[in-house]
Amino acid sequence: MLPTVKICAASLVAAGTVIAGATIPAHAAGSVESTVTVTGFDGSDVDHVKFFGKVKSDKAICEAGRHVVLRQTDDGVRAGADTTNANGRWSIVFDGNKINPGHFKAIVDRKVVKKGGHRIVCAADTVKYDGAVPQG
Repeated sequence: MLPTVKICAASLVAAGTVIAGATIPAHAAGSVESTVTVTGFDGSDVDHVKFFGKVKSDKAICEAGRHVVLRQTDDGVRAGADTTNANGRWSIVFDGNKINPGHFKAIVDRKVVKKGGHRIVCAADTVKYDGAVPQG
């Protein structure tokens, strides 16, 4: 190859890399913070202990359809799971005879959604429940 042709070919490859690099951020994942909360607890019926809460985010798309898991951390047991409604609300009911009282944590999984050709990553979050939430 002639030196001039090599330089032109290298310039085209470099330009293509720059152009491709310039378009990647427009379609790259944007991470959106999410917060899971426990807003209430009802242990008045030991057969049907209920925890409830909400997933909050600056983007509504990151509140709806989120998978939330409730774990009893003292024994390392999964108490239950739910999927948030359109407003980000969740509730989990479990048999208190099978899951011991103790400390709990609610976990919301990471969720990836596509909206308007963009990929949005809704961040995961965990909150510990130490008994401070009043019975409801």
